[in-house]
Amino acid sequence: MDYAHDRELMRLADLVSRHHPFIQEPPFDLRMLLQRLKEYKYVRRQVRDDGNCFFRAVSHQLFNTEDYHMFIRAVAMAYMRLHHQDFYDPREGSFEGFWNYTYKMSQCGEYAGEDMIKATCESVRFCISPFYFHANKVVGIVECEMAV
Repeated sequence: MDYAHDRELMRLADLVSRHHPFIQEPPFDLRMLLQRLKEYKYVRRQVRDDGNCFFRAVSHQLFNTEDYHMFIRAVAMAYMRLHHQDFYDPREGSFEGFWNYTYKMSQCGEYAGEDMIKATCESVRFCISPFYFHANKVVGIVECEMAV
């Protein structure tokens, strides 16, 4: 995999830091992320950033190809609708609003939020463990059990 873009981004970030010290750097550090992935024996794999990236990543993990991202999205959306009691909160609006939201989320290119990630994990019985970093160390790994 070519990391030329990552190297250029790091070079530009260093340049900005040196010449504009008053500009606060974002907390995300690509070097730290790559180092942590290596420590956990994970590999970084790029997928297209087109709003389907989460579903592409899951498709790749399950089928070794990104090509089934819309299938993964459709399964998660069907699960969310069938188990609406786990996702719909009447305090946040009408059921019609929830239904409209699920329709919007079923469309190609819509970024997955926390509820879609949960629905995907539960529907395809897939465990996802996001890493959270702060001050150059892992502060949390969200563990989950694989559904059987």
